[in-house]
Amino acid sequence: MSCCGNKRNAWIQEFQNNTIAGVEPVIHRHIVVEYLGKSVSKFRGPVSNKLYIFTHKGHRETIDSLDADVFSSSRKFRIVG
Repeated sequence: MSCCGNKRNAWIQEFQNNTIAGVEPVIHRHIVVEYLGKSVSKFRGPVSNKLYIFTHKGHRETIDSLDADVFSSSRKFRIVG
């Protein structure tokens, strides 16, 4: 086997070891938030990059838990589930 093949195999083995054993997968869960504002508002999730549109006070929307920090720190939202 050539030297390049050995380097490639070593790199693949290192990648597999680090990926499988060393890194936990990101779990996407969903939570429900309630909009407390009075007018239509659009928010883009900073992690998921998903666009969330809230049309009225009391509007409930399911959001990705990765975006929850932004919603929980805002006075315009309340986490309900």
